[in-house]
Amino acid sequence: AVDHAAAFGRIAFSCPQKELPDLEDLMKRESHSILTPLVSLDTPGKATVQVVILADPDGHEICFVGDEAFRELSKMDPKGSKLLDDAMEADKSDEWFATRNKPKASG
Repeated sequence: AVDHAAAFGRIAFSCPQKELPDLEDLMKRESHSILTPLVSLDTPGKATVQVVILADPDGHEICFVGDEAFRELSKMDPKGSKLLDDAMEADKSDEWFATRNKPKASG
């Protein structure tokens, strides 16, 4: 059993992409809830990942992702930290929080 507590989001599992159509067919035959039928999600300039999203008996989302593309999309980007720092610097969130008199969370 998975204790979802008050969590949001979905649980995701990767599996071989070739198994996703069979998984979807099984869920249809067993009359389980399919929230998102098998679909390919394009990521411009990167891998296209296939997913099927189901609902468990409590309505929580369970996403099955094609492993091969998922691993390609999950690779470490050696420039990642700099790209993130640059994006946060450019987002002007400091100004947004200041004009609303709200504290900005810090890591």
